[in-house]
Amino acid sequence: MLRNSIIAVVFLISGCASKPLYVTYVSDPPGAVLYEDATGTRFGYTPVTLNYQVSDDEREQGYKRLSGTTVKWISGASANYKYIDADINRFGYNQTVTFKRPDDAPGREADERFAFDLGNQRNQAEMQRQQNKPAPYQLPAPYQIPIESIYPKTTTSTCGWVGNQWICRTR
Repeated sequence: MLRNSIIAVVFLISGCASKPLYVTYVSDPPGAVLYEDATGTRFGYTPVTLNYQVSDDEREQGYKRLSGTTVKWISGASANYKYIDADINRFGYNQTVTFKRPDDAPGREADERFAFDLGNQRNQAEMQRQQNKPAPYQLPAPYQIPIESIYPKTTTSTCGWVGNQWICRTR
């Protein structure tokens, strides 16, 4: 009897653990800095993957409303979403949100050059990681990248419009 009770308690505890929602924020061109609007928290250069806890109510509703986010490119151009409804039923627990740089904002060339430099830095870091040696090249201070954004996950995405938002499911 006691053994069955212990098994039941372990089963109940493990069943309560909620699966997190992973959202990868990307920008076109890459390399914009991601901020949370409400707190001003800076998360790093896109692509950035954040995880969110999903409540039982949100799971039942089939979506989680994420607070507003903004990206800013090195040129000063920016794009934002006031909020994002992550549709869990349609796209699952791995999703992608894409910010497109405004076409009429000046400085596109600087943003594309930075994206190129950022890509080179990430490629060099990956090669160095594989060789297990320190990277010989460092970008100047304004271009330095947080280590957590250097190694993006390799994923496959399926994208579509949900209302007025472009949402992607990433696996």
